[in-house]
Amino acid sequence: MSLVPGQHHIDPFARFEIVFEALGAREPRVLRSAPDGDCATLAFYDEWERLRADHVAGQLLLVCHDEAARMLVRQPLG
Repeated sequence: MSLVPGQHHIDPFARFEIVFEALGAREPRVLRSAPDGDCATLAFYDEWERLRADHVAGQLLLVCHDEAARMLVRQPLG
């Protein structure tokens, strides 16, 4: 299983991140980033479908970075 698809890159200046917290992992992993809410929503559901198909356990998060990081969506997997 590949947690980071090769065709997507992480933009450190993007406002939104899709983050995977694997069950038992020490650190969450940023899977994708997006500049706006529409792109972030599409990316979140693409990753959710991909991770479900891979039968992983953990949580998928959609995080917004404004003045402070805040979680917008938390979806359990597995």
